[in-house]
Amino acid sequence: MAYFRNFPIINYQFGDSKDLTAMQDLTSHVDLIDRVRDDATFYEMYTILPKERPDWLSFKLYGDNRFHWTFYLLNDKIRRQGWPLDYNEVVQKAKEDYPNETFRFNELMHDQFLVDTTFEGLTSGATGKILRRNLDLGQITYERTSSASFISGGEVVVQKDEFGNVTNSGNGSSFTKEYLSAHHYENADKETVDFDPLIGPGVLLTEITYLDRYEQTNDELKEIKVLRPNVINDIDQAFQEALTGTDG
Repeated sequence: MAYFRNFPIINYQFGDSKDLTAMQDLTSHVDLIDRVRDDATFYEMYTILPKERPDWLSFKLYGDNRFHWTFYLLNDKIRRQGWPLDYNEVVQKAKEDYPNETFRFNELMHDQFLVDTTFEGLTSGATGKILRRNLDLGQITYERTSSASFISGGEVVVQKDEFGNVTNSGNGSSFTKEYLSAHHYENADKETVDFDPLIGPGVLLTEITYLDRYEQTNDELKEIKVLRPNVINDIDQAFQEALTGTDG
């Protein structure tokens, strides 16, 4: 990789090995990019397009795919979080991170439907094990334990004792995939707001799902600074010279 080509070589001991291995010193740092990153004469803004890879963007801007490393040094957000994903990858990531299901209650549930207990849909016969509760949103996250699915539009759910007697019951107003459930609600000013779960969020609040949050974060990664084409070669040369200790 072009970025590492002039990193100094050091002897490094891996794990419990007694032998030293010659390798590039990946901790080397040159603050050249840090010094120019806020100078508008050196950079311009760019919006990363869907499926646009760093090496492709480097070739697109500079006619050379070697300068992709500058995008990461110039932008802390993609250096920390990585290159933005395309939409299908964002959806897949949300599904992997939030793989369960969620239902909402429009009633008090402080002393019922507790974590690690099971419940059953009175109409569907579906069953689930409760994993988490969010009393502020009136939500319960569960792992479905049956092949049958709960009724998405809502149904009465019950809990039973060992003899099959109903001990708790409540109206699950909606059932949905966890990644499509509410993470929080916002008002018209994009501020996170609370509401009474007994009443519901109403029409004036906007539901922000877990998938929405992933999309928003991913979209923010797309807006980056890039070095202007007329300075890229000079910056690259100065960077490599700083690594090698030469003055060109």
